[in-house]
Amino acid sequence: MAIIITWSKTALQDLQKLMDYLQKNWGDAAAKEFSTTLENKLAILKRMPESGEQVWFRKNVRKCVLTKHNTLYYKLPFPFCNTISSTTPATLAVMVLFIFINI
Repeated sequence: MAIIITWSKTALQDLQKLMDYLQKNWGDAAAKEFSTTLENKLAILKRMPESGEQVWFRKNVRKCVLTKHNTLYYKLPFPFCNTISSTTPATLAVMVLFIFINI
């Protein structure tokens, strides 16, 4: 099954803010480490989109904890069926990337 990941405008803005924060306060190595973690988690979600924990407050929304301070929320198409043919890609929509920064 093919999965296409799309990012909301809010999620992209959150990601940019996070990367800027990491580079400014923790350096390029921390930003690169987070980027690698994010890429790895997205690769898992593309293979197993239902692996994220379902949230109680919204149907078809799941969360994926990236780090103890960062959680990615995404929405699966409804109804999601993992028997979709490989020629018909499903869209996994990244809604928001919540950032919790302890200062």
